[in-house]
Amino acid sequence: MSFSQLFIFVLFRLIISHHTFVTADCVDTSPKPFRIPLANCTIAPSLNFPSGVESWGVKLSIASQQLCAVPSLVVNNTVITETEICIADHTSNFAQCISRRGGTFNFDVSTSSYSNVSVQSLSSDPEWDSFNPSFGGAVNATIQFASASLQHFLIAIALQGQNLNANQLGLANNSVLLHSLVFAGKLVSLSFGLFAGSQSISTPRDGHIVFGGYDAALINGPFNNYSMSNTTLAGSRVCSLEVIVTQLTLRRPGVTTDVQLLSDGTLMPSCIEPYDNLFRLPPNELEGFQRATNWINDTTMVPPDLYVVEPGLNYNNPFNGSLIFTLQDGLEVEIPAYEMAGPLRGIDSNGQRVLNNNVTTVNIFDLKAPQNTATLGKVFLSQLYLTVDYPKQQFQLAPVVPGNDLSSDLRPIDSSGPVKCSPGTSRTGTEIGVIVVGSILAIIMILALILWIYKWRPLLRRLGETPLVQAPPTVEDNSLVISSLEGGMEELRKRVKELEEGHVRRHELETTPSRDTGPSAYRPWGSVASVELHSPTERERLSSIPDGVGLQS
Repeated sequence: MSFSQLFIFVLFRLIISHHTFVTADCVDTSPKPFRIPLANCTIAPSLNFPSGVESWGVKLSIASQQLCAVPSLVVNNTVITETEICIADHTSNFAQCISRRGGTFNFDVSTSSYSNVSVQSLSSDPEWDSFNPSFGGAVNATIQFASASLQHFLIAIALQGQNLNANQLGLANNSVLLHSLVFAGKLVSLSFGLFAGSQSISTPRDGHIVFGGYDAALINGPFNNYSMSNTTLAGSRVCSLEVIVTQLTLRRPGVTTDVQLLSDGTLMPSCIEPYDNLFRLPPNELEGFQRATNWINDTTMVPPDLYVVEPGLNYNNPFNGSLIFTLQDGLEVEIPAYEMAGPLRGIDSNGQRVLNNNVTTVNIFDLKAPQNTATLGKVFLSQLYLTVDYPKQQFQLAPVVPGNDLSSDLRPIDSSGPVKCSPGTSRTGTEIGVIVVGSILAIIMILALILWIYKWRPLLRRLGETPLVQAPPTVEDNSLVISSLEGGMEELRKRVKELEEGHVRRHELETTPSRDTGPSAYRPWGSVASVELHSPTERERLSSIPDGVGLQS
């Protein structure tokens, strides 16, 4: 490689390196997706909860009080029940009520730091109001999750409401939690991913919420896209995450013909809501299922001291079948038998969750769907991954990879937004341009200097070998110089004499070089050939110069 090629290569690499440095000056500090688990939520016995808590959902603390909450996609506020609600509950004892609701907030705990605020500060919650009395209070407090926390977080307090089975983590389209996370800089947009996991007895599986993203390691197929309507498509229930079921099929091993639970052309608008465990079907579909199985729900099989949070269809023989939901866009979701049925679950008098293996419960709510709108709860979401993007008014569903112990691959739901630069490192376009141009010019000057040194290094080497400053002349040097000058003067007098005698013509005097060409010749007045005699007067003056004049050392 020639030096010029090497020069161009080095210059190019330096420019590229500097460009990378300048662009790296803007470090992306946008908040990354973070995950909180959805799983069995247990709180040890304490002064607040003498029998402890056995629940399911997100484990969190509010004003230093540990609680469990279930995500809801139809409620905007995060709703926490107050201890008073369990004192007035006549459907279960105190321990059952505490576990059922995932713990309650106690205003009398001295170590809790919170401030009471007006309920008018809360977000509007029409879906809550359609099922329960209005909120009894509101507080500002610190809420702590496994991987994030928020100070001065606004919380709705429920003092009554027997339709409230658990504390609710509001994730509806005007979610206070999502807005607070964005405002605190912990979230880019109002978006999240949710996998409900499975509460199956034979194949349990934990779930999670990914704020700002989703876990790509769980996705087992393409996403199906849906638009949010925010309108009532059936009954009177408003639900942002609504899908249309076009076919509902009951499939049983050993039975050659599947049972269609929806009449031809009948559509079943359904609300996706992980707060509910069981399927909730409209009257015609609920009755069609029971007719197809020839089973009658036997409520007398439930022991009187067992509190069942969501009553399903109870039978004294096993159930072996699956439900297949076909959505309007063609997506088929099959709920396998191990998700459809299992032993009867309940909370005993000590607040502990127990199973009764003598009773089989099919995970379909034993009453018609509230507000005549089908609900697809946690059992439905055990087979799907859900992503929600409120700014785009879209949500997605995709099949999940079966099994546990999968690696995690968190990705943002929407990565098309602008990159956020860390404070103090961002540059304007003009600043970056000045830095780049100035730095490139500096690089070129440095490389030019290197090139000049490379080209002239032989001369510099020779100069380095010869002293640039000569040593002061010695006595011997002066004698040599004087001798040379005396010889020169003698030669000059001879030439003048010859000129006077006419032996040398004028042009010969002007062009005759000095005979003394040795290295020690020292001519302070220049070469003799430069002397020109113009007149006899000048010649007479020159011949009259005495010996030794001007030759002093």
